[in-house]
Formats: sequence, structure tokens, C-alpha cells
Amino acid sequence: MKTRVLRNEEAYNTIFSERLDINIWPRIALIFKRTDEYLYSIRGHSGGEGFLKKWRQILAFCSVSLYFLKFDFTPKDLLSIDVDALFNKQIPDAWQQISKLPDDFIVINSKKLNRNNVMYIMLYIQTVFNLDNIECVERYNNVYDSISGMSRPYRNTKVTEELVEAIFSRLPPQPWKVGMHREIIRELDCSNAQYTIAVELLIQSGRVYRQKDGVLYDLTGKIVGFDEERTSLDS
Repeated sequence: MKTRVLRNEEAYNTIFSERLDINIWPRIALIFKRTDEYLYSIRGHSGGEGFLKKWRQILAFCSVSLYFLKFDFTPKDLLSIDVDALFNKQIPDAWQQISKLPDDFIVINSKKLNRNNVMYIMLYIQTVFNLDNIECVERYNNVYDSISGMSRPYRNTKVTEELVEAIFSRLPPQPWKVGMHREIIRELDCSNAQYTIAVELLIQSGRVYRQKDGVLYDLTGKIVGFDEERTSLDS
């Protein structure tokens, strides 16, 4: 641990809190070490430190969540974890799913994952493995705040991979007309929250464009199309 971290009073009090077993920190360090070993095994020297920094924390967190089948694992849970079993099973399983994401997520030595990337990955892992309690990931349970303004009404909503695919198969070509989603929701008997999260997953995976007020945007925010009946790029 870098010395400057301990100069921060809040960080110091968290690390040496009487309410937290100090043995948790060596266990976390071991989990990160085994995560690095796995990432190194699949990339070797070609990955570089940039690749490790990009994936170490999110892969470790997703793997531990998969180990306990929930996101709200406790410090006591961490102390009980079999790190060798984690290395042999959950880390490879989590990475196998992450590696299915679009290529721009997996580029070696690419830029750091932004907040939206991280939230999308955790939503994706939740969907694939049906993990519990993703709402605990961010303080105040606003796990979806960084994604399209989604917030508390969606925090306990679960979306399966099958539902995402069912919605995708029923989506018409973009740009979508106002109210288009109502027929899909009615046909699939899903909630508005489930539909919204499923579409967000499709957007973040690059399978559909983000659409706002008839304008289509790619993942970089570039305008790629618009509904001529609703808006004009000249207006």
C-alpha cells in the first residue's frame, strides 16, 4: 500500500477501523495477486501493466461476487473465501463472459474503464449469472445513476439474458417511434424498468444506438442518425 494513502485521514480510519478485521487486507491483496496471475496467464508480457490496471479490480470484484452469487458480500465472507478455488473457477468464468463484450472493451493497454463501462460490466455479469443485490454496488443504492439517468425505481430490477434477447428480437429499426416500447412490454409481460435496463444493456454492447428525442447517438456520443419527422440536425 502506498504511504500517501495513509496520510488521508478518512482512508486511514477505514483501514484501521476497530469494526473491521485487519486480516481482511492481506486477503484482498491475495485476491488481487491471483487475479493478476490469471490476467498475466492469458496475455503474458504483451498485456503490460496497462492491461492489468484496467482489468484487475473489476475482474476481482465480479469474480468474488460470482463466488458468493451476490454483490453484497461482507468482510467476513471475504475472510472465508477459498482463493485457490476462486482462481480455478470464478475468475476464468467471469473473464470468459467479459471477453465476449465488444472489442473496444478488451483492447490491450487501452484507456481506463470509465464509470459507465464498469456499471455496464456489472449489469452484464448480473444478467448472465443471475447474481443478487447489485443495488449495493454504489453508495445510496443509486447503482444506475451513471447510466441514462436510471436511479432508484430500477435498483432491484432483475433482467435475464433471455429477456434481453427477446426484447432485441422485437425492436424495430431505429429511430424508434414514440410509444413503440409499449407493445413489446405488453407482449413479453415485462415491466417498464426491465425493458429500460434491457435496452441500456443493448446500447452499451453496441447492438442498438442510444436514442433521445428522435436523435441517435453512438457510444462516443456522435450523432449517427435522426428521425426526420421529429427533429432536424439543422435545428
